Amino acid sequence: MEKVNKKIVFLLTNRKHSGVLKRVESFIEKGFVVEIYGFDRGFGKEINKLKGIKIIDLGLVDNGKSYFSKVIRANFIFRKIFKKHSKNVIYYVFSFDFALLCFLNRKKYVYEIRDLVYGYFSSKIIINLFKIIDKLLIQFSLLTVVLSEGFIKFLYKNKKNKKTIIQPNKLHGFFKDTIRPEIENNSKSKITFGYIGFFRFPNTIMRFARVIGENFPNHKVMFFGDGTPEYKKMINNLVIKHDNIYNLGSFKNPEDLASIYEQVDVSLSCYDNNFVNVRYAEPNKLYESIFFHTPIVVSENTFLGQKVLDLEIGFVLNASKDIEILDYVNNLNFKAINEKKKHMAQILSIDLIDDKATKIISYINKNDK
Repeated sequence: MEKVNKKIVFLLTNRKHSGVLKRVESFIEKGFVVEIYGFDRGFGKEINKLKGIKIIDLGLVDNGKSYFSKVIRANFIFRKIFKKHSKNVIYYVFSFDFALLCFLNRKKYVYEIRDLVYGYFSSKIIINLFKIIDKLLIQFSLLTVVLSEGFIKFLYKNKKNKKTIIQPNKLHGFFKDTIRPEIENNSKSKITFGYIGFFRFPNTIMRFARVIGENFPNHKVMFFGDGTPEYKKMINNLVIKHDNIYNLGSFKNPEDLASIYEQVDVSLSCYDNNFVNVRYAEPNKLYESIFFHTPIVVSENTFLGQKVLDLEIGFVLNASKDIEILDYVNNLNFKAINEKKKHMAQILSIDLIDDKATKIISYINKNDK
């Protein structure tokens, strides 16, 4: 393996997040000198080391605190980290606020946009202000990595930016030699919907589960994952009220994914499109669902929804209205599900698995002089 002497300091918004840990892992495997710092968001599987490298815990983030108070706290902590390292160090960050702190402190940084965090704000004025700043952060980054082509559309209206690389959030290389499940023509009457990931979106995901619980006793909804205390309480309340809703708790990603998808007929990914981020994101559930031949149900008027329609691999609806969910489920059957599975099977596994940040690392090696 080619010897690499560059040092990368990773600053993680959540040190337990499997997606960001996958990115860190790629740099370690390519021979970079790596340091890892991360906050604890209070949920996710505990991990203290990655490939033998200790993850330095920066403390618990209180979800009850305001966004700006969290940024102020992070800046206080980061200044201590910045003082420890030479000017040649590259900081790799996964959020708008961390990129902003690197910019303000005149540090060299790679900015990975996994979410448009300001896309969850309600004010259009604030969103547009943050959008202007975001483009400035991209301009002054060593490189910006976006997980969705939709984010480029939001920021630049399809214009190319030389400092950006689109790196879809595909499956971990763990699945490289995994044989995908056989396509079976199921003819069951009971359908299992599965939500897999961090618990969110009361207006759509939890609404969907409630509608199933109240109206379709033959079907069931299974929740796999974790979340804030508030959202876990909402899920558990649904479980208490309805015999056909289950909370299976947190899981190991990627190790447990195959056994989870084996239990699910339809992947429940209809996130709330009232948020800008949801309208432009391309979540990893897309690639997981295709790989495991599990049709996906998503929200209309989203970048993800258009992709699902183009590939014919799932269903699109307005999950913020009970009547739309009722109509969808009443008309859903395994003939339709099996058709979507056939389209999924035509997509090659190599197109669904992460390339271990090959383009990102190549760009850094060429442009960091």
